[in-house]
Amino acid sequence: MAGRYDLNTIIRGYSLRMGKPRFNFTSFAAYAQKYAERLVSEGEEIEPRLSAPEQLDSQLEELASSGILRLEKQDDRIKTIFYPKFYYYEIHKLYKDIEQKSEEPFPSLESTGYEIPDGAMNTVDVKTEFVELLKKKDDQEIVRLTFPDTIPSILTTSTMVENKMLEFSVQKIRNYLNTHRNAEYMQSRMRGIFKNREASLKDMFSKVLTQVRTSISSLLEPTDFSFQFWTHLASSMIQEYNKKNNRTALENAYIQSAYMLGLYNMYYKSISQREKDKENALKQVRQGFRNAPYFFTFNSIHSFKDKNGVPLSKRFSLDDLNAYLRKLTTSGDNKQLPEVVRVRTPDNKEYFIHRELIIPLTLKKLRDTNEILKREYQNLFTLLLNNYQTSPEMKNDEAFIRDLERRLKEEDPLLSGLLRFDLLFFALESGKYGFEATKNTQDLFDSQHHSLKPLDEVLKLKREELVKDAKFKIPLWKTIPLFVAVAKFFRSFSSGFSRNNHVRSRGEKKIKKRARGEGFVSTSLSDMDQHDAAPVFPPSTGGASKKKDLLNYKEALEVLKRRVAGNDKPIDQSLGELAEKWNPLYDPQAKANLVEDVNSLIRDFIRSIKKHFRVKPPDLARIENMARQLSEHDAFDQIKNKAALMTYIKLYIIKILGNQRIS
Repeated sequence: MAGRYDLNTIIRGYSLRMGKPRFNFTSFAAYAQKYAERLVSEGEEIEPRLSAPEQLDSQLEELASSGILRLEKQDDRIKTIFYPKFYYYEIHKLYKDIEQKSEEPFPSLESTGYEIPDGAMNTVDVKTEFVELLKKKDDQEIVRLTFPDTIPSILTTSTMVENKMLEFSVQKIRNYLNTHRNAEYMQSRMRGIFKNREASLKDMFSKVLTQVRTSISSLLEPTDFSFQFWTHLASSMIQEYNKKNNRTALENAYIQSAYMLGLYNMYYKSISQREKDKENALKQVRQGFRNAPYFFTFNSIHSFKDKNGVPLSKRFSLDDLNAYLRKLTTSGDNKQLPEVVRVRTPDNKEYFIHRELIIPLTLKKLRDTNEILKREYQNLFTLLLNNYQTSPEMKNDEAFIRDLERRLKEEDPLLSGLLRFDLLFFALESGKYGFEATKNTQDLFDSQHHSLKPLDEVLKLKREELVKDAKFKIPLWKTIPLFVAVAKFFRSFSSGFSRNNHVRSRGEKKIKKRARGEGFVSTSLSDMDQHDAAPVFPPSTGGASKKKDLLNYKEALEVLKRRVAGNDKPIDQSLGELAEKWNPLYDPQAKANLVEDVNSLIRDFIRSIKKHFRVKPPDLARIENMARQLSEHDAFDQIKNKAALMTYIKLYIIKILGNQRIS
């Protein structure tokens, strides 16, 4: 690892000491060895290879290959070392003299007599490449600035262009204005441009003549007025001196400075404008947190648009947005939430929410979720009771709360992430809310344990009440244990009855269920309206073959059903549970009608293509493709839970295919 002193450092020092870029290799080798020995004796840290003179040649070859120096050889042995960067340091010495004597002209390649190889110098056309040079910010590069027409070039460095050349140019302009009453002349010439702003114009000229640092600041941090001032002053000076054929060296320095100032002025104005645009765009991002839907991912924030529909991200970078969000999400007070709060959900997504909207958003989501889950549980419990079944969440509060937690994480992960005592407590403390919102939020707290109340209390869902509501929706006799036991017995006893008996009774069951608002789907795989049936299979050659075909077909469908549903439940139970998830309606009759409309749409879709599946059912990929096409139908725009709808469609397609007959 290189130490404080390396070979490049020694070469630079030797070149400057000798006062020339080209020197004898043998002399330098002796100097380098003695210099390294002295450094070691003084306890300085050096690159280890400096202590090995036999490695000097290989080190010089490395520096030459990287362009730092050039080696001139004779008989394949190094004779002379040429160090072009010597001129870089010499140029800086020249500008130190100009700093003391501002009337001195800028140096040029011709005036210095330097023999700088083309490869060691960057020639820049001021009109087309100067701004790019400012952006480049490449340290320690020799630069030759060329100007249009007959204006001489300037020899400088990239470091000087980045900072000092602006100061030198302002100083030259100041010298110009102080000469031969040029200030009065330029002021009178520009007065027509700055009508009604004569006082500001006079004040600006006064600052240029007396306050150099203030003048430079007006270029680095321009206002609209200062930008126009420097633009017109530089342009006027260029026009003035372009007319002259025989300019003096000092007059050349004036026009060179005017050119550079005009370009510096444009460059820093563009930076200032971009900064203003960025600040304005980030302010709009800040305002966007108060707009619906009030919770945002990083990607959605990055997609914010202005009032004209143009993405705000065009005016700032990802780093700018990250830095701004860090600022908004950082609080200087441990007792107060930051302006924007990060909320992480159980599915590991992160949302950004304004602190003043956490309480209203949480309370709204609690109300909405109460209605959705209440409806889901009522219908689920009704379905179970109607089929003489129960579940743990119907009987036990702990099981019910566990199921609530599971459903909440799956159906509304954001609400699950919002339901934190510390978050809601500090959100309540950080804002001013009405009496009702404050009370409703405080009702969520278990102040004794500094936590939230159990989830069933938070969501205002009582297991006993949901079970009771479900019992009201089924015939009274189905709630009497003795009749339930007898019904279960006869149900299992009659499970082998023919399909025709089920079909005949199914219509009555569906009508009764529709009247009670319970029916979303029929009650078994074999139950189906006549229009659900597929076209008749072509005649088979024999009865045994026909039965075997039917058996194979049904087995294939059963495999598909298990893969889609992910369980062994009866297909109608799965369909009923899925319908509860995607059906957004509350009114029982309207809900049942929507399910029937969805079923009808699926039947119409399948009717035109199911003739292709008379002998062999489609594979899962084909069913998923059909379901995807159906779920994207305009009729399903009102349905938000697309995942549940997709699964429902796939199962219903399987059910339709399962009712085909072979004759």
